[in-house]
Amino acid sequence: MYQEERLVAHLQEKMDIADKALSFIKEQEHYFFDVSTTISYLAKKLNKEVTIFTHSLDNLEILSRNQDVSVYSIGGYLNKENRFFYSLDYKDSIENIHFDASFIGATAINENGIYYSDYEDAFIKQASIKQSGKVIMLCGYEKFGKTAYYKGMGWEQIDILITDKKPPVLYFYWKN
Repeated sequence: MYQEERLVAHLQEKMDIADKALSFIKEQEHYFFDVSTTISYLAKKLNKEVTIFTHSLDNLEILSRNQDVSVYSIGGYLNKENRFFYSLDYKDSIENIHFDASFIGATAINENGIYYSDYEDAFIKQASIKQSGKVIMLCGYEKFGKTAYYKGMGWEQIDILITDKKPPVLYFYWKN
């Protein structure tokens, strides 16, 4: 599915999820914004003085117009299809940053975890969540039960899940 089609698919649900996610953003904190159409709606709604690190071309474009946001690009090679940047030294650069929270999207969700269609994208997510005080997953209900090739994280790594419908019970993971 092309980017334009992904932006308008489930539009109201994505905007509702972004509204809920906005309540977890606090002034003067540092966040990682993943490549995700839902997170791009969060970027559009952002109304606080914060610092954002992202590898998403769309988030960079959106946040570049927001005077309250300091935005850092995690650059490299541009994956044109999925609109994210990736560099072989990405892990080295991100290991020196602490994020108050990472806002992460999903391509596919199953009982074993969260999966993505690009190995490089899964790798970036793995690196960012290791540096985060909190991992906040934003995803539409339609992602549950889908499959993709590369695991980005397990359920135990997610602190907060924001979705538009209650997931099927087999997806619940309870942290102790």
